[in-house]
Amino acid sequence: MTETGVGTSGTEVSVAEGTVDPDGESDVQEGSDTTLPPAMPAYEVIHRLIVDDRTTLVILVEPGSYSTVQLENLVYDVVDTFSPNTAIVVDERDAADLAIRDDLTPEEQSVLDDRTFLRIENGVDVTFHGPYADAGGMTVGS
Repeated sequence: MTETGVGTSGTEVSVAEGTVDPDGESDVQEGSDTTLPPAMPAYEVIHRLIVDDRTTLVILVEPGSYSTVQLENLVYDVVDTFSPNTAIVVDERDAADLAIRDDLTPEEQSVLDDRTFLRIENGVDVTFHGPYADAGGMTVGS
């Protein structure tokens, strides 16, 4: 699940195997024929770096279209579960690997920018990117 020695200046620590899927396979209300979308997308922590007691996570979600509410719920879950200083949410494994590298080429930076959904900075400041850029940002806990 994790790779080491990919050009990082910090220490990468292993993360638990598996994907976080808080709602299970699907969310079906009893007595209803309607299947509701999950309240938050399933995600996997691909990289967890610790440098000078600051934790950076790179999180992978499945490619797809998510509502702003689903992504906000993802943010709350990541912050509550891992308390990262920084987190980057992408929808492609190659972009997850690029997110922890230094000195990206312009082409690599473009791939990372195109595949990034959101970033958490300072543990609480969230900015939405890509197709969600219009959502602006939010501060966790306010």
